[in-house]
Amino acid sequence: FLLHSWNGPVELVPELAQLGAYFSFSAHHLISRKADLRVQFAASIPRERILVETDAPALCPAPEFRLRELAPDAEGAEQNHPSNLVRNNIELARTMGVTPEESAALTSANFGRLFGA
Repeated sequence: FLLHSWNGPVELVPELAQLGAYFSFSAHHLISRKADLRVQFAASIPRERILVETDAPALCPAPEFRLRELAPDAEGAEQNHPSNLVRNNIELARTMGVTPEESAALTSANFGRLFGA
């Protein structure tokens, strides 16, 4: 099972991982005031349980983390875009201290295990 855009207590991670949980890293983690959350995420989640996501069209990344301008929806609110997955992966890699290629390989393998792909 997937815990979408995880930002819960680190104390729950071992038990949830043992139960089969995967934890996703999203643009939610890229909000400037959440820098500590990024570090906490990378330090507490077992690497074989990390995924990366955009949550498009919601959870838009802060402007400094966008790869492209975001189009507004019918009400004028910004919509996230799937291309931001690349930027989320770059930031996840930076936080974990690995290359984006290593992070992409890791999260792709995790995706395959979770979804049987």
